[in-house]
Amino acid sequence: NGPDETTTTQATTTADDPVTTTMAATTTAATTTPEFDEGDLDNELEEPDMIDATDITLFSMGVYMRMAHPQGGALAPIHSIPFCLNGDPAECTKTPEQLEFGEFTFSTNDLNMSENGSGFDVWILNGLGGGIAGPYTFYADL
Repeated sequence: NGPDETTTTQATTTADDPVTTTMAATTTAATTTPEFDEGDLDNELEEPDMIDATDITLFSMGVYMRMAHPQGGALAPIHSIPFCLNGDPAECTKTPEQLEFGEFTFSTNDLNMSENGSGFDVWILNGLGGGIAGPYTFYADL
């Protein structure tokens, strides 16, 4: 059978055979052609700005609720502090080597503990917001 052909199968019985019944089946084959929506081809996509995930001047320290990972940059931290002043590498007063060591100081008031609880994880984040070191877990007193 080719496309668009119909096949009919039929079985009949005689009155002498009361157990057998009459049945008929019809099968129809059809060919369809899928349609594609190519969208608006005049609307070109803008390329996103590329961020160097290894540029330490773009790194930051991020504080998350306990057990909430940065998820590759998809989850924003509750609180973050950039490695460089104002998060702008052009204003960075330290060399990349000097940024490899240091400490951060922040207040637990920045963490909104009434909403986020008292357990937190600290992560070092790359320029894309992905976790590259951590977590360091701490608990604050309410």
